[in-house]
Amino acid sequence: MMQENINKVEWKSPSKVPPYESQFFVAVKYPNGLGTYDLIPWDGKKWVLGYTAEVVGWVTMTDFMASIKAGWPEWDECNLSVAE
Repeated sequence: MMQENINKVEWKSPSKVPPYESQFFVAVKYPNGLGTYDLIPWDGKKWVLGYTAEVVGWVTMTDFMASIKAGWPEWDECNLSVAE
C-alpha cells in the first residue's frame, strides 16, 4: 500500500489576520469562480496579489510543510536531515 505524502491542511479563515509579515500558502478564488493555490506575501495589512483574486484561506509555510512529506533531493550533497 502506497503511503500518502500529504495530510489535510488546517486552513485559516481569511477573516483571521496572519500573525506576521511573510509569505503564506494560500487558496485563492478568481472572479470567474475557479480557484488555485499560491504563495502570497502578507505585508502586515493586506495580501500582496499581482492579479485579481480573493484569498479564501491561508496557512503558514511551517504548517504547510508539516503537512507534506516532501523529503530532500537524494543527489544533494548537503544530506540535510529532514523530519518525517
